[in-house]
Amino acid sequence: MRINIVRGSLLAGVLALFCSVLVTAPAEAAFDQCPTGSLCLYDEPAGGGNQKSDTQSVERVYGIWDNKARSVQNNTSSWACLYEETEYGGGFRAVAPGSSVDDLGAGTGSIAPSSHKLVPSRGHCFTGFERCMPHQLNSHLCLFTDVRGRGQMFATTTTTINVYVAPWEDNVQSVMNRGVWPVCFYKDRYLQGSWTGSDNKVYEAFIVLPGESATMPPAFQDSFSSHQIDTSGKDCKRP
Repeated sequence: MRINIVRGSLLAGVLALFCSVLVTAPAEAAFDQCPTGSLCLYDEPAGGGNQKSDTQSVERVYGIWDNKARSVQNNTSSWACLYEETEYGGGFRAVAPGSSVDDLGAGTGSIAPSSHKLVPSRGHCFTGFERCMPHQLNSHLCLFTDVRGRGQMFATTTTTINVYVAPWEDNVQSVMNRGVWPVCFYKDRYLQGSWTGSDNKVYEAFIVLPGESATMPPAFQDSFSSHQIDTSGKDCKRP
């Protein structure tokens, strides 16, 4: 039987932390106390309680402010994307320049943010592959539970993972390969299994080349159970 290898780039294409200032404000504090050029979070509705004022364009982890903010004032010239998970994961709430939200937990898009980034337009809140940072170790690989690098993210430098644990097994929709070697993804545990593509060919691996990202085509979505970083040059062929 002819062994076929799927290249993610051909099918899908390329689709600090603690520079914040924490102050204690009076209970009746309002959004007008947010400094110009800052994104301000408050642990009570309508700008009340403690205030966290931030001038950083990105903050990947909120630390003690994780899931704590109840209201926000965006006193910057950029859109603020507030994410419910660290590393820009999960759902998000977009706040326009110069706008505020009285209660982040109310109405459609309720959120208790854990990270944020400031971007030129609301559309930039949807992108996510940049969460997989290029400055980290060689063979750095990131898996995402949603398309285009959105959703929960799992980052690893482990060369071989024979069994994905929850929520990753059969739940990967996009990937980013920041390493220097190709990464081979397999349908079943222990680098086994195969897919039948829309062209009726049988594929034993889905490969993502170094420096490339991919959103899984329909036949491969939510089907990865293991992977191996191909340092041997075998082009994802099994022993």
